[in-house]
Amino acid sequence: MTKKIVWSDQIRTGHKYIDLQHQELIDLINELADSLESGVAVQEKIQVLGRLENYVIFHFNMEENLMANHRVNMEHAQKHMKAHERFCEQIEVYKRDLHAVDPQAIVDFLVTWLVEHIQKTDQELARLLAD
Repeated sequence: MTKKIVWSDQIRTGHKYIDLQHQELIDLINELADSLESGVAVQEKIQVLGRLENYVIFHFNMEENLMANHRVNMEHAQKHMKAHERFCEQIEVYKRDLHAVDPQAIVDFLVTWLVEHIQKTDQELARLLAD
């Protein structure tokens, strides 16, 4: 059984739009976990991963626009954007090598990365935006 993410106060940032988009990301990660666990064709799994990737890009762009528009301190913004870049690079690796990667490793990466990123980087961003 693959690991799933459940929305909770522990990963709430308090920023309405960031939280709504995180909930959508959670739904997509859970959908991907289900598809990786099931017997669907690899192409369908790649399609779900592609949808997740597209939404991640949309979400990251929104966060980066918030940082620019609210003039979030440069140190946070650069660290935040670098984390986004590394995440997208890893998604590309998974898309390319999906057939050779343990599905559980993909889900574990996505779940761990998202929860840690929200609890550290995004919650800090929400505080900076509120100031």
